[in-house]
Amino acid sequence: MLKESLSNVIKHAKASHVSISIIFMPDHFSVEIKDNGKGIDKSVRENIFEKFFRADTNSTLPGLGLGLYYVKQCLQIHEWEISFESKLGHGTEFLIRMPRNNYSQQ
Repeated sequence: MLKESLSNVIKHAKASHVSISIIFMPDHFSVEIKDNGKGIDKSVRENIFEKFFRADTNSTLPGLGLGLYYVKQCLQIHEWEISFESKLGHGTEFLIRMPRNNYSQQ
């Protein structure tokens, strides 16, 4: 899952800076993956988690449009959430939220 997210950052963002943060909150953990790449156009944002969707159809980059689809499917199986914010020309930030109740101490 993390590998797919990072692969997309490397392949599509053309970023010079990528940061990964893990945040511990009382009720959840969060993983933030943030880049300063080209960003995601508003016209395609609602589709990026769809199976076979590729935002850049004129691209010579390899891929089938399955990476983010699989990431979201895996997260949903574990009852985790993914969201993102993006600003064209400034980059994208993905946030993966994992409830702590899935990881209670025994």
